[in-house]
Amino acid sequence: MDNITTKDTHSLPGGKSFNWRAMYFAYAVVMFAVVTVGFLGNVLTLIILHYREHRKKVLTPLMINLAVGDILMVIVVYPVVIASNLVGKQLKEGSLRCKWSAFANGAIGITTIATLTVMSGVMYHGIKQTLPKPKIHAKNMSLLVLSTWLYGIFLNLPPVIGWTRAVPGEAGISCAPEWTSSEPESVAYIAFLLVFGFFLPLTVIGTFHYMIYRVIRRVPLEGNPMIRACRMKSKMRLVRMTSFSIAAFVVSWLPYCVVSIAALVNGHHVLSSGEAEIPELMAKASVIYNPFVYAFTNGTYRASLKGLLIGGNSVIRVNPSVLRTSPAPSSYVNSVIINPQQEDTAL
Repeated sequence: MDNITTKDTHSLPGGKSFNWRAMYFAYAVVMFAVVTVGFLGNVLTLIILHYREHRKKVLTPLMINLAVGDILMVIVVYPVVIASNLVGKQLKEGSLRCKWSAFANGAIGITTIATLTVMSGVMYHGIKQTLPKPKIHAKNMSLLVLSTWLYGIFLNLPPVIGWTRAVPGEAGISCAPEWTSSEPESVAYIAFLLVFGFFLPLTVIGTFHYMIYRVIRRVPLEGNPMIRACRMKSKMRLVRMTSFSIAAFVVSWLPYCVVSIAALVNGHHVLSSGEAEIPELMAKASVIYNPFVYAFTNGTYRASLKGLLIGGNSVIRVNPSVLRTSPAPSSYVNSVIINPQQEDTAL
């Protein structure tokens, strides 16, 4: 019992009381849905990305990294929160559960945004090249993936080693860095975390996407017009997919960051106990979005998912007149247009 404390009601302004147990149960129900959808969606993603038609794509290791991070989040972080909520108990400052919840949630979250940043850089690298299938050496890609995890762990180590501390949020449901502290070392760490864990990666991502669109507008690919158009469409599909993944992550985490900054500036929580869990739940729900983004924006992934779930042939039918009028070599037309597994092979 030293890890958690029990509290049935909480007094609110105006003499009203707040039922903690009801909130805990509601929070646990939402978290259970997030865990279920996040786990199933990302496991399906891992299975699909190991198909032959996906394995050799340059973005696949990074997509796998995102899925692995989300799965780790739902099996080693969220269950700690759900278990406490189901028995209607608050996490206690200094407990192992509190420290683990704050560290693992922060480390995996920042690993995710670091991976999205690397994906943007890889997209720019691929768009800039004139090769139909730009490559990154496997060793270099492994180092990039490793660097995202080291970055996430590094930014969340200070509370573990004593620079600052992890504390329960307003509702005591989960733990995070001490946003409301006015101590110089705590304020310094929060500023460090926000800059290097959120705003700097977003700036780098925005810069890469700006350069991508500049390259697309100013540097046309050489060669057959139809081949050029197919390559560019394929690359643009992947740019769109990556952009949607980034947008989903930002939409999930931005409210939490804004509320945290407001708490830092004001020196106290700006939302009530019930309200404070809304941005937190939005951030935690970020684990469910990527599989849906892939399914809606990537035709190859969608065809593979359909084949995995319901079976059948995922061959894309093409108007024969396209093939008759195409000046492109038939082998290329077959690989780019007929075979759905090659639909998004530019990257």
